[in-house]
Amino acid sequence: MLTLDDDEWLLADIGGTYARFAHWRVATAAGPFQRLRNEHYADLAEAVSAFEAAAGAHAPRAALALATPILGDQLRLTNRDWQFSATSLRAACGWRRLYIVNDFVAAAAGLPDLHDGDRQPLQAGTSGVTSGGTRSVTGGSAIADTRGGTIGRAGARPWLLLGPGTGLGCAVLLDPGAAAEHVLASEAGHMSFAPPDPRLDLPLQRAANQRWGRVSWERLLSGSGLAWLHGELARDLAGGAPDPVRAGESAEGRPDGAIDAAEVVRRALAGDGLAQAAVTRFCGWLGACAGDLCLAFGADGGVHLTGGVLNGLGAAFDVEAFLRAFRDKGRAAERLARVPIWRLNCDDLAFRGLRRIVVGRVRAPGLLIDDGGLAELA
Repeated sequence: MLTLDDDEWLLADIGGTYARFAHWRVATAAGPFQRLRNEHYADLAEAVSAFEAAAGAHAPRAALALATPILGDQLRLTNRDWQFSATSLRAACGWRRLYIVNDFVAAAAGLPDLHDGDRQPLQAGTSGVTSGGTRSVTGGSAIADTRGGTIGRAGARPWLLLGPGTGLGCAVLLDPGAAAEHVLASEAGHMSFAPPDPRLDLPLQRAANQRWGRVSWERLLSGSGLAWLHGELARDLAGGAPDPVRAGESAEGRPDGAIDAAEVVRRALAGDGLAQAAVTRFCGWLGACAGDLCLAFGADGGVHLTGGVLNGLGAAFDVEAFLRAFRDKGRAAERLARVPIWRLNCDDLAFRGLRRIVVGRVRAPGLLIDDGGLAELA
């Protein structure tokens, strides 16, 4: 196998379902990424080996974005039974230097690299990036992004990134456009679910409590959550009380006979009323969660939506339901109506963020492992 030059990197975005890899040289753009399905590999090292064998090349350095909190040497993916030592992984893969960050930390680090074609505005707002690429804030100086464009002004308000996929990811970019941006990691997806509309949502919360005990936003705002929601609405429509305790489940955690999220979306697009109701409720819950997080983080600079479920929804995404729930925050409603909201349509955001982290354009919490040992980055 060919060993690449010292400035070559392996970049990887490792989610619960898929692992994506690409090679990158600092002076150039990343090469095309290869997507591998995690269930085909016993662990992350095996998936790395499979990518490099297919590429016929080994990079001496690596930067990994993992769907798990990055808290010390021992790591385990939240939604995949892969656990490993970061220092042992570096040794097994033969890397001289290894960065590891949370996947949404990497994605948030890549937000300043977005262009207008990478996103669709859902709410124009009054405090974010204008179509010309500069932010409507007072003071500060414009900062050029890694592509040579203008991303904003120092002192801009925080940006929130939120995305439903196998789980529910979240991170915040502080001081976007400043000389030293900083990403704040978050596990907000594991906060407790709060029913936005008690009249409609409390029966579903009770069913979810019976099934899982404590219910987080991630349980419901995920692919499996959309499938579960459709199943509960179907049982309610049939006149049966929700029955969350069932004899059999599929490998994905769905009750036997239930349809998956992709089928829910397919039916919604085909005009099926029940599937459309499930998607609308899902989008409303996502809006309610996003509004709460926007207030919690003071993310008046903008909210960016991404994630595999959002991409899968396509034209079925109910923008009206999302925005109605996002703004429905009582005395804070007017404030949230001023927040710009974008739906992202690029699939390489984590790779863009990893590149910016490696070259020092943004501070990000995570790990750095090299010959000097393991260092935790803040």
